[in-house]
Amino acid sequence: MITSFNEYGSSNKDYVNKNMFTPQKKETAVDVVISNIKRLLLTRKLLPGDKLPNETDLAKNLNVSRGSIREAMKIFSAFGIVEIKQGDGTYIAKSTTNSLFDPLLFSLILAEPDVEELAEFRQLMELDIATLIIKNSDPEDLNRIENVYLDMLKKVETGSASPAELSRCDLDFHLALSSATKNRLIERTYEFILDFYALSIEKTHENEATGRKALETHKQILDALKEKSIEKAAKAIKNSVTVWKSLSRP
Repeated sequence: MITSFNEYGSSNKDYVNKNMFTPQKKETAVDVVISNIKRLLLTRKLLPGDKLPNETDLAKNLNVSRGSIREAMKIFSAFGIVEIKQGDGTYIAKSTTNSLFDPLLFSLILAEPDVEELAEFRQLMELDIATLIIKNSDPEDLNRIENVYLDMLKKVETGSASPAELSRCDLDFHLALSSATKNRLIERTYEFILDFYALSIEKTHENEATGRKALETHKQILDALKEKSIEKAAKAIKNSVTVWKSLSRP
């Protein structure tokens, strides 16, 4: 039985009200489905974990074919927006960690930013991250950041890690920084940015000298955060981006 659904949020029943979905003019059939799901997510009438109406009900309410519903759900599934559970139904995902690709990442790729734009963007983003860490972090967050740094230090000093492994440590350091902001939007956005920078960060660690320079900037950032000095953090971040930029030019 289909339950009623108020305008302020989920009904928390088996699935949301199929009558929320309405066809729009001047759109392809698949676009109708996508725009409806998007609108309901933005207005929070669809929430993570909500079960969508079945294929037949959606097709009838949106005045599209069941094939269009399936095509739209494949797109949403690839983006990690829905979870299709065989024999159970389709649900709004509770997270996007299992998505095949990140639309934000692909938007950045297609924008074709040059090295200077990327450097400016990264420096601005990381300075904001440092500011939020100083404002919001606790000792446990700083300990986590330091442990990642020490792990990388050990690998560099012993020469026991490949460039790919050192790159993973480098990325883990930055992910620990984003987590310490206590801001999920910053953390998620920075995560996709790091995916874009990953290959060039690995290139940094193909050269021992630049790899050690990256490690030094990590230590400078860590020390600045411990001292709650945004001035020192800004200087360290600028040094870090400068090293990256010098290796990223064609």
